[in-house]
Amino acid sequence: MVNISRRPGETKDHLIAICFSKGLLWIILVPVACAIVYWTHDPVIVGGGAGQATAPKPNLRTTTTTTPQAVDHTVNDVAAQKQEEARQQEEKDKLELEALARADAAAEEAKKKADEEAAAAKAAEEEAEERKKAEEEAAKKKAEEEEAAAKKKAEEEEAAAKKKAEEEEAAAKQTAEQETTDTKPKDDGSTETSGGDDSYLDETYDICCVGAGLSGSIIAERYANLLGKKILIVEKRDHIAGNCYDYVDNETDILVNKYGAHLFHTNYERVWNYIQLFSNWTWYEHRVLGLINGKHVPVPVGIDTVNNLFGLNISTPEEMRYWLKKETSVSALEPAFSVPRNSEEMAMSRVGKRLYELIFHPYTIKQWAKEPSNLGPEVTARIPVRDNYDDRYFADKYQALPSRGYTKLFEKFLDHENITYKLNVDYFNIKDKMKCKDRIYFTGPIDDFYAQQKWEKLEYRSLDFERGVRMNTKFFQPLSVVNHPAAEDNYTRIVEYKHYLNQSHKPHTVFFYEHSKDGGDPYYPVPNKKNKELFEKYKKLADESKNVSFVGRLANYKYFNMDQSILNALELFDKDTGLKEEDHKVPIATYPLPDPHDFTKPYETTPGDGFPTLQDVGRVVMAPDEDWVTSDDEKIRATGDPWVQLAKAFRTFLPEDSVHFMLPQAQTDAAATERKLVTLHSSFKEEYKVESIPVVSKEDNLARGDVLVLPEDAPCPTALVEKNVTVVHWLLHQNKTNNSTLLEAQKGGCKIASANFAIAAHANSVLGKDGPIIYAESILRPYLPPTLVKKQDDAAMQEKKDNNVVVADTSDESELLPTLEEECKAESLGCTASRVTTAEEARGVGQSATAVVVKGCEPEVMVAAPSFRLALEMTLQGSILVVVLCEEADGEDWRDLPIPQRNIIKNFKESAKPVLERIISNYTEEFKEYAEFRELYGMELNETTLAWEA
Repeated sequence: MVNISRRPGETKDHLIAICFSKGLLWIILVPVACAIVYWTHDPVIVGGGAGQATAPKPNLRTTTTTTPQAVDHTVNDVAAQKQEEARQQEEKDKLELEALARADAAAEEAKKKADEEAAAAKAAEEEAEERKKAEEEAAKKKAEEEEAAAKKKAEEEEAAAKKKAEEEEAAAKQTAEQETTDTKPKDDGSTETSGGDDSYLDETYDICCVGAGLSGSIIAERYANLLGKKILIVEKRDHIAGNCYDYVDNETDILVNKYGAHLFHTNYERVWNYIQLFSNWTWYEHRVLGLINGKHVPVPVGIDTVNNLFGLNISTPEEMRYWLKKETSVSALEPAFSVPRNSEEMAMSRVGKRLYELIFHPYTIKQWAKEPSNLGPEVTARIPVRDNYDDRYFADKYQALPSRGYTKLFEKFLDHENITYKLNVDYFNIKDKMKCKDRIYFTGPIDDFYAQQKWEKLEYRSLDFERGVRMNTKFFQPLSVVNHPAAEDNYTRIVEYKHYLNQSHKPHTVFFYEHSKDGGDPYYPVPNKKNKELFEKYKKLADESKNVSFVGRLANYKYFNMDQSILNALELFDKDTGLKEEDHKVPIATYPLPDPHDFTKPYETTPGDGFPTLQDVGRVVMAPDEDWVTSDDEKIRATGDPWVQLAKAFRTFLPEDSVHFMLPQAQTDAAATERKLVTLHSSFKEEYKVESIPVVSKEDNLARGDVLVLPEDAPCPTALVEKNVTVVHWLLHQNKTNNSTLLEAQKGGCKIASANFAIAAHANSVLGKDGPIIYAESILRPYLPPTLVKKQDDAAMQEKKDNNVVVADTSDESELLPTLEEECKAESLGCTASRVTTAEEARGVGQSATAVVVKGCEPEVMVAAPSFRLALEMTLQGSILVVVLCEEADGEDWRDLPIPQRNIIKNFKESAKPVLERIISNYTEEFKEYAEFRELYGMELNETTLAWEA
């Protein structure tokens, strides 16, 4: 404790001593305490116990006596003590400051060291990254070197293989030149040789065709069939059909094109009618997708294309036209290119810059290896642009594929005894040996023909095909063709043939990547100024040629579609022969067309639904009257002949195993079944050269896609109609079909077909235009085996006639022959009478017979009877057909027979003489009136003469 008293002269010194000894705290506290002591009389005791005060003591001034020496000694000691304490505190503070400084220095050193370590770690990481990058670069360089070496090796091997192949081809070519062989296509797409020689070159031909493709085959067919000319075709390849050639892929059993997809489409009525003569056709509207920015979008450009690519919501043609106008204009109103000079300007004038750069530009470069600006405008002008929802690639009226493929179509073109074709023969190797009286038709590249001029070659683009297969796969891609315009894909498109001709039921699929290239087989003429000017030089030489005609795409250096090639050949035939189209006009095709779609609106169903085709048919099942099976009456059993005829007709264009007869459900015993089969076998074998036909027993087996043909009096099986079985009532025997029968069939959803114009017309009048389809235009002609149908020149047929009148009658005893013999004795007729009972006799006598007489009762039965078929054969050879009606027959039954009605007579004894006198004395005019008959019955049967759904 420190006692402080307020004494004069001492208080100040004590305060100073205390302030210096206690430091800063005391500087604050002591003045306060001193002031209190100084100004109060009672002393205050201040202790170091946290500033606590004790109770007041007695006044020191009156009770305490202290000597000055003692007081000074005490104060000095306190001051010294306080000074020592201050010094120690100062030393302590100094030490603390030094310690803090040392700590700061250590922390700074530690931080510096940590920074150095972090910098070192970062440097090490960067070094590792650089080292890794260097290693990767080295590895990449090594891989590139290895790849380049492998590529070089592959190129060397490819070059060696190519050289070897060329050598082998040259050797084969040399062998072919030394020993040209006859070749005919087999079903598997390959060819077989008959080990022939070049003796065909010893013969003289009227017309020679170079190339067995579309143009050459049609020229040959027209000359052979219309003018009876003798034709030679030489083909460099080992197959007919040119680039249209197709075959069945062995691994997948799918029909594929060897040279890329061929889709037939046309607006030319003449072309459409012409091709119906040689094949059945399956309706097919081609659609294409483009893979653009990872999306499958329709090509050609239309509303759906633009909406998908640019996220728009265009919904009407007006909106689409407005969008195209904005895209294709420099300003809102001014077109970018009013007269496009090249493919770039053509494309941009049609779709604008954005679509041009997305689709047209990259695809054109891949296809042609040229900038669009260096190609003629016709290249991109071929690609359609639509302002609606029409996503079909072609907008033509007719779009179809030959139901059995293109190779089968060409086999029909060339199926004529006057046509000889040789495969693996190069025209330029045998041209000096060919003997052609009239004209040569050249279908190859025109610059090859004039190679001796040594001018620059015309430019063509070709294709390579890379095959791919997926086993146990429904489809590889959504549509048959998907275009790949993107530059990163080294192919232009992928074609999957399983989509064609309804081959989707097959378990595997095959597809081809198409690579465009220079060199190889010429496919596409390159349309630019240089090539056009060069072609004009060649064309000038061609125009001056007197006995050579140039026909087709390569010879004309034009990109022809198939229909354009066909029309080009037909028109050139007209020009070279002097014939007019009406001189050889073909029958108008009756192939049904699908109902038109309103493309201003989106599709409600998948495109293609509801277009029936021959390929939709599973089976054709015919269910004739039960009496035909069970009756022993020859007349009743003869009613089955038209059904046999119908079956044969179907089998001319459907696979044999798809045509069946149905046993009546009431017949289950083996004897009746056997008798049925024997009857069928006998009739087919003798009359139609067919050994057998499958039989089904229950309607329950029929399913979607099957066709059931019933007699007119059978009830309509609505249960089958509901299962999407096509049920057709064949109005065969009745002249005036019961109206209730027709109406019941209509109500049940069954269809109607007829083999008689009068019956069909009546059915139409009953059912009206809103009824089911009536096949009034699809009359089933009396069928003639192809061996009986021989087209002949009209003048030649007329020259051979010698007033011989023949009765065609296969019965045991003819009723007509005695009357005819009696009438021919008349001097005014001067004819000879005879009778034919077999096809051989009809073929022999028919050439000289002026008229042929046949008895006719029920036309629907008689047209299939043997006697009538003999009469038909003779009529096709120029004889004038006379039909003598039975007493019970009605002339109206025969209205559909296209002959003058005056030559259908009732009483032969009374009418024979005047009728024969007219025919013999006026034969030339009578002959002309049978032209329609000869055209109708001389044409080979196809679906244009049958119910098309069959």
